[in-house]
Amino acid sequence: MLSPRVSKEFSYLLEDLTENEKSFSRKIDQAYDSLQDTSHLIDRLETEPDSKIKNITRLKEEYERYSKLSQIEEIKARALMSQLEISLNKGKNSERLIAFFINIAAGTILFLSGIWASPHIKEFLGHL
Repeated sequence: MLSPRVSKEFSYLLEDLTENEKSFSRKIDQAYDSLQDTSHLIDRLETEPDSKIKNITRLKEEYERYSKLSQIEEIKARALMSQLEISLNKGKNSERLIAFFINIAAGTILFLSGIWASPHIKEFLGHL
């Protein structure tokens, strides 16, 4: 059998070996976890630019579509404005002539009613 001194040293060696084995296992686990985290990070870094590029492409297509639509709407708006201007200017002279005669008639009516009401008003004010 082994002497007590040798057996103590042997047990210390066994403890050191098991500690080294546990430490080595922990390091392997940490390396494995780090590799998995790195793999996930690389996947994320690969997918984020792709999704951003897709979003940029989609936004560019929308911008071009709205730009074309605004050009079409601008053409339609100009045509509508020219039609409105023609319509408004078309009846301007006849409207002015009609307004002139209406104002002349209203002024004449007020003038004649003032002449007719003048003696009655003087009489009414004289009694006060």
